[in-house]
Amino acid sequence: MKLRKIADQISFDQNRPTLFQLLVNAKGIPMATSFKIGKVHKKMTEEVDAYIKLRNEKIEELGETVFFEDVYFDKKGKEIKDKEKAIHTGKREVTDEEKQKGLQPTTRVKKENEEKFFAEEKELLEKDIDINMPVIKAEELGEPILELKDESKGGEMKKIELTPIQISSLDWLIS
Repeated sequence: MKLRKIADQISFDQNRPTLFQLLVNAKGIPMATSFKIGKVHKKMTEEVDAYIKLRNEKIEELGETVFFEDVYFDKKGKEIKDKEKAIHTGKREVTDEEKQKGLQPTTRVKKENEEKFFAEEKELLEKDIDINMPVIKAEELGEPILELKDESKGGEMKKIELTPIQISSLDWLIS
């Protein structure tokens, strides 16, 4: 499996898990199947962690330290100071050393190194990673109960049914 496909299956935002991550935490799946899925998830997470670490090291190597401030815009796109009234937000680089005080530094790839960085990153993402993918038949899933936090209801858990289309999107895992 390509590293890019693996990275697409792992989200580090707990509020936006991927379908695969919901399946990893699903209830109602037989223990043996859950174990197989958990082993795949662990290996995939290790690969994505290694990729992120390597990517960050490369950004440091080819990068520069910059400072950004938050900027806020109203519905007409005009910059405003009151973030409570903002419709859109963005970032603006701060070059004035006096204004940089109190801002967190960020490292980004220097413009002259971007082509090299993105070429190396693309090459890495196209690498094949051996995961020892177990064969999981759809019927082995039993009747999984997927749950997702519903932020509109104070973080209450809501159940999600797996549709045939969703199952087919996991064709790399389920046959």
